[in-house]
Amino acid sequence: MNDFNVNATTKRKSLLTIEERDQINKLNAKNEYGISQPSLQNLIKKHRAARNRNDLHTMEAIEYRLTDINFHSECGLIHKGLYEDALKMTDNW
Repeated sequence: MNDFNVNATTKRKSLLTIEERDQINKLNAKNEYGISQPSLQNLIKKHRAARNRNDLHTMEAIEYRLTDINFHSECGLIHKGLYEDALKMTDNW
């Protein structure tokens, strides 16, 4: 990991490698920078489970993926642990 691999929100070194970020970017490009309602709900639930087991790496990967596809509101909610609010947002799709 190098000094350029920094989490922009917390100004700390990212837990994700550049290769992992590239892999997420490729997945998002393959999905045309979109996500289905069930997939988003699944990511929100996975983030909550990761928080419960203190898996910061998985949490960061999910947040990075959502930020890359411009789901900033949802990402902000799960980052704060507001999972029910994030899930409610998906009801309006």
